[in-house]
Amino acid sequence: MLSFFRRFFQSKIGLPIFIGFLVLMALAFAAADITGSTFGGVSGGDRVAAVGGEPIANSELVTAANTGLDQLRRQDPTLTMPEFVADGGLDEVLRQLIDRYAVGNYAEKYGLRAGENLVNSEILKIDAFRGLTGEFDQDSYLAALRQIGLSDAVFRRDLEDGLLEQQLVKPAVVAPQMPEKIARQYAALVLERRRGEIALIPSSAFAPESGPSEAQLTQWYGENRTQFIRPERRTLRFAVFGADMLEVSATPSEAEIAARYKRDADRYKAGERRAVTSFVVPTEDAARALAARIRAGTSLEAVAREAGFNSSGTELRDRETLANATSFAFAENVFKAERGAAVEPAQGTLGWYVARVDEIERIPARSLAEARSDIAEQLTTEKRSAAVADLTSEIE
Repeated sequence: MLSFFRRFFQSKIGLPIFIGFLVLMALAFAAADITGSTFGGVSGGDRVAAVGGEPIANSELVTAANTGLDQLRRQDPTLTMPEFVADGGLDEVLRQLIDRYAVGNYAEKYGLRAGENLVNSEILKIDAFRGLTGEFDQDSYLAALRQIGLSDAVFRRDLEDGLLEQQLVKPAVVAPQMPEKIARQYAALVLERRRGEIALIPSSAFAPESGPSEAQLTQWYGENRTQFIRPERRTLRFAVFGADMLEVSATPSEAEIAARYKRDADRYKAGERRAVTSFVVPTEDAARALAARIRAGTSLEAVAREAGFNSSGTELRDRETLANATSFAFAENVFKAERGAAVEPAQGTLGWYVARVDEIERIPARSLAEARSDIAEQLTTEKRSAAVADLTSEIE
């Protein structure tokens, strides 16, 4: 399998893909979600290789190996880290890391640079680092790096190497030009003719007359043991039964319905839900100034767009749900405002909210008689579920 990839990356089609893969490796650290069985570490010092005097840390190899395993699991979900290592995956990941460091060092040696501003602009383009407002969020950025075990410095170096690879290798791929001496050698092959002789030797002349020995079989089995490991299998026993086998009356009594109505009285009292459109700004002064423009007649969407923010709408929510999603102060202000009016700015966890009430839904209270059918249906379902659970226990 690995020899196929090596031949593919050396071809005219595979070379651009290989270069793109090298560039994307730095970005893949922030986007990958490393789960399941992973590579736990490498023994023997704090480095696995050195390129131009610069060490490749064990932690970087661990992260790259886990990322490579996660990518292969998209085609083979049952793949494990021992199988990945046995197939040469770890060696391939290390070779790619060494290649990336070598290209980066070579680029720096000949004057190519990827400055801090260029690295920052690339970080701002990564969707995984954006917050709820759609803009770059420092907390989201640091949380994503912590999730995959990278520091800010290591990630920036990976990104810098990728940018140097683009500057160094991309021009050669986009407009390749073969040196004249090499081109003449290839052109001469068209006119070249060769003559030779072959001899056919039957396999009976060199094939062994007896089968392999026990020692040879044991050695070969040890080297190819993964080919004889069965996937996990399980034996299930089951019994089929339905509601017709239940020997219990699932119809609730009037007392049970009344007791459930009393227990869930909060569900049946009058309520109110509201939908809002909002955006978040960093300071109170900015929030109050923008809210004043909305009250003066400018639409919230236009105010947000002119200030460089993205507004978003929410579905209908009650007071408690809205408070949990934003803040208690903001929810209180929303439920004080009229439909279509600007909400008094309030501070939340992300900043100061500027909002408009889009819709108000008032839910009337329900009496016991109005809620009786719903409660009866709920109690009937619960009784049947309990009866099925009891029957399951008896069968087991």
